[in-house]
Amino acid sequence: MGARLMNTRWGWLGAMVLGAVVSACDGTMPGGNGPTALFAALPLPADRIACVHPLGEVVLPGQVIGANFSRWDVHERGACGAPIPFTGGPVPVFAAAGGTVVTVGGPDGRTVTVAVSENIEYTYTGVALDGFIREGTDVPAGQRLGLVANPDSGIAFGITDYTKVNAWIATARYPDSYRHARHPVEFYEGALRTQVVMRIGNIAAPAGRLVWDVDGRLSGNWFREFTPRTAEAVTAPWWEGHLSFRGDARFPDQPRIGLGTLFAGGCRCAPRSVEPAFDGVTPQTAPVAYHLVRVRTDGTLTSEFFGTLLVELVAIDRLRVELFAGDVPAPVFSAAAEHFVR
Repeated sequence: MGARLMNTRWGWLGAMVLGAVVSACDGTMPGGNGPTALFAALPLPADRIACVHPLGEVVLPGQVIGANFSRWDVHERGACGAPIPFTGGPVPVFAAAGGTVVTVGGPDGRTVTVAVSENIEYTYTGVALDGFIREGTDVPAGQRLGLVANPDSGIAFGITDYTKVNAWIATARYPDSYRHARHPVEFYEGALRTQVVMRIGNIAAPAGRLVWDVDGRLSGNWFREFTPRTAEAVTAPWWEGHLSFRGDARFPDQPRIGLGTLFAGGCRCAPRSVEPAFDGVTPQTAPVAYHLVRVRTDGTLTSEFFGTLLVELVAIDRLRVELFAGDVPAPVFSAAAEHFVR
């Protein structure tokens, strides 16, 4: 399998658990010229998959940087449209592709990673593993690995594909599970792909979008000054100092601002539609005020006003930020302003 596979990285679900990777039986790169790497089985019974989520969602309280894995729900909560009834009973979890188990347990004790090839591995989190699943176990596609540990939610399923590089500006801040993340839908075709897409819902980009960084522009992820320039930067101990300017995972054309708990406890928010686009704000742009309302977990807006965020890109990789309580029409920076960097 190679030394790279045996050194499986973890860092997802923030501090809880890391991203996943799933791939094809022949190990070739999906979406390229030539053979496509495919998964031969769904991770859950088709009639129990209520909703499949795109990459880039914010899935945990306090988290504002998009998730590098896809949630597969067995109990629909509204993100995918019309609810699918919860039928109850244990839900088995299957290997999406054949390979070798390289990690079991993880931070939550309910994680398994399967290496499919030298370049591709996949991880499930939220699985009560069957007793025979151990490091070094070879599993065929469709092999049962265990049961969904929490039948009120589901599992997290991601892919790490080392032939794919996600181009964040500050690459040192992201572990391999982020830099090489892909969505499972990219590894299915035919009837299986159709079933996955149906459960993602009617969105423009079924796989979602993880990277919004634009060099020299406001768009993308920012980190409070003095956050370490290592992969530790994206873990839960540093979430309070995260800041993101991006689109919604389900509605990429709708702007969203994610504020860590440093800002009045944090917010998944949306600015007013008339306010400047994030990729149009440069160091030459005057300070910009965004007036924010909270966003529901399904991506729709609430009527709850959060505050006024004043931002200024003082250099291509440095941002001055201050949050004001209330709807402030013309805010001015004070000594309370914070600095963020890439």
